[in-house]
Amino acid sequence: MTSAVSPPSLETPSQGKEELFETEKQWLSRYEVLKAHGYILRPRYRPGWVASWKAENLPLFKCEDSVLPLAPHLDAERISDGQQVFLKAVPKSSPEVEIGKYLSSPELRHNPRNHSIPLFDVLDDPVVPGGVILVLPLLRLLGEPLPDSVREALEIVEQTLEIAHRDCAFDNILMDGRALFPNGWHPQTFLATRDALDSAGRPALREVRDLRYYFIDFGLSTHGESMTLGEDGQEEAPELSLTVPYDPYKLDVYILGKAYARFFLPRFARGEFTFLMPLVAYMTPKLPPERPTAEQALERFKELRASLPEAELSRRLRPPQAESTIDRIRNDAWHRFSDYRWNHWKTKRAVGPLE
Repeated sequence: MTSAVSPPSLETPSQGKEELFETEKQWLSRYEVLKAHGYILRPRYRPGWVASWKAENLPLFKCEDSVLPLAPHLDAERISDGQQVFLKAVPKSSPEVEIGKYLSSPELRHNPRNHSIPLFDVLDDPVVPGGVILVLPLLRLLGEPLPDSVREALEIVEQTLEIAHRDCAFDNILMDGRALFPNGWHPQTFLATRDALDSAGRPALREVRDLRYYFIDFGLSTHGESMTLGEDGQEEAPELSLTVPYDPYKLDVYILGKAYARFFLPRFARGEFTFLMPLVAYMTPKLPPERPTAEQALERFKELRASLPEAELSRRLRPPQAESTIDRIRNDAWHRFSDYRWNHWKTKRAVGPLE
């Protein structure tokens, strides 16, 4: 989970890392309150911290506490079970608080169609007056790793058609990576192990079952409104306006259709997603009344998926880099073998719901 704030460079000289940045000092000031509520920060943010590379005369790359945060938000570990969590400081008046509580209510939390990120806890912020700290599960960026087959890509589409959000750009969609990375990963360097000393590896999506995708960041979302106003969001849309009300649900459909094209097309070879383009066109007319509802888009998607034979569903998605004929044949053959093995022979990893 990241933000648009530029991170301090990971190449910062060691003397620049020996002291906390101002945003980090705020988390140090929250340490005791967080601990009292069952969450422990990493060593860098604990009282009395001394840079381990100075105390133990180690190179920076061998010291987890040399990793700087990627955003003003931070991470922690839940003391009761060791689960990694994400901490986000927001104003108490933020829509994320009300909508997060609503979507995490007992009657909605375990609905299989609810793909909103669960809200574990809301804590009063001891540093910022009128602020709260949202405690959320630590999730992975969409595309880390990318889908290898048509089937895996369609799973992303199906799950993301199941909730309205008002800012459905793919930067606001993350995956639950616990089954992919059973030992976790470093919250600030997604390719590294939890201790930041080694690579976390490159597992494939086919190795796990029931992989879940979640929408995050409900700062622009609405609850129970049939019409709304606003121009903010990561994806442009024709109807966005500060003065003319528009339907947020038709906006969701448009943004998702555009997001499918902008996420998948650049990451794979030309023509790999020809099968998806009719759905994208169906979802993205410029005039909102001409767009389907989310339910209609989901039904059209199900018709599309049902029309694809098994050979197409298991087909390898080729990368954008050119492949020689020999490489393509070899890579396709290996993919077919791996896909069949994981879907028919091997036991896939799985985890329970995020609690």
